Amino acid sequence: MVPYYMVSNTYLGNISGFEECGVYASFPHLYYQHRPTNLLTNDQLIRFFDLLLKSITNSDFYNSTYLQHLPLSARNAKHVSYSKFRETGLSSKEGIGQQ
Repeated sequence: MVPYYMVSNTYLGNISGFEECGVYASFPHLYYQHRPTNLLTNDQLIRFFDLLLKSITNSDFYNSTYLQHLPLSARNAKHVSYSKFRETGLSSKEGIGQQ
């Protein structure tokens, strides 16, 4: 049994109307004894979000008015996020998701 805080995870966002409630995705099969961090590597994040985005866009559940606001890929989302931080004058050390 492993403490939950040691399991690899990534933050997905908040629930609308319950801003204090964060949503996380956990990846228990990525845990190993001497893993230096519980954060996903950049490659793991890219694979996860690309798979998630592909699943969402290929489903019939969401219509185009929702899908138009999604990033094209994980790399695209990362670049857009980085651009927003640069435009607001924050340094990369203050940015979210820095590993």
